[in-house]
Amino acid sequence: MMEKPSCSSIAIPQRLSDNVMAVRDAIMLRDCCSILAQAVHVAEGGNSISLPSVRNSLIAQHFLKRAIRSGKLRIWIIQQGRECLMAPIELLESNIRYGIFKTFGAQPEDLEGAVLWVTEAEWQKFLKAYRRSGLRRSGASPAAPNRQLDHEKIIEMASEMRSQRKDLSIGAAAASIACELPRNSKTGKRRDTRNIERIISQLWEAEGN
Repeated sequence: MMEKPSCSSIAIPQRLSDNVMAVRDAIMLRDCCSILAQAVHVAEGGNSISLPSVRNSLIAQHFLKRAIRSGKLRIWIIQQGRECLMAPIELLESNIRYGIFKTFGAQPEDLEGAVLWVTEAEWQKFLKAYRRSGLRRSGASPAAPNRQLDHEKIIEMASEMRSQRKDLSIGAAAASIACELPRNSKTGKRRDTRNIERIISQLWEAEGN
């Protein structure tokens, strides 16, 4: 049974020592992000042996960020040689992608540089649920390709908007993105917001999971 000691400030040498240790029966958060990005890639019809796109990775980071914030996925670290459970926290996408806690001047600074872990049992439960619901649903009917649109850039724009406004609707985000994108080269009209909504829909589908 893992202990749940309170986390207190530690010196950098202690952090380096802690980071060479592993939480028992756990998987690094950065590996969870890679696995989920590949699952998104496959759900959208990609080859299981090919690498996920930046867009797939952004979607995976968004799913994980919401699950961690809500407490559905709990984060563990090694603190002063002991396994320590973190309280539900709003992690930056870079924290999730690299699996390292970086505060960039924010609190709590005592966790700076910690390797982030998720228990294997909790991760498998989470992954199974998302393969059954969110990922399969979004991958069942992918949006029609539009080679003139940079899907990865659009996903990144929407993700940035959501990080700044938690209550942002998908329609408002799509309309804002349409205003920033170059107009259709043939018609001179702005991009169809319905198509943009399809591209970014997975970011909002994570809301209910």
